[in-house]
Amino acid sequence: YSEVAVGLNDTKDNLFAALDRNEPEISPSTIYALACIGEGVPFINGSPQNTFVPGVIEYAVEAGSLIGGDDF
Repeated sequence: YSEVAVGLNDTKDNLFAALDRNEPEISPSTIYALACIGEGVPFINGSPQNTFVPGVIEYAVEAGSLIGGDDF
C-alpha cells in the first residue's frame, strides 16, 4: 500500500523524481499506471494498493489518458 507523501508522489514532477531515485514506496501498480499513461494506453487498476496517488492523476489529466478502477 502506498502512502501519499509530500515530495514523493504528491505531484507528477515529484513522482518522476522519486522514480529516478528508485524510491521503494512507489508501488508496482503505480509504475505500471505511469507506463500506460506514457504510452497512451488505458489503465484499469485491479490492485488494492493506492495506485492513483496525486502525481498519477495529474499525469493522466495532462496526457488525456483514461485511468480507472480501484481493486477488483
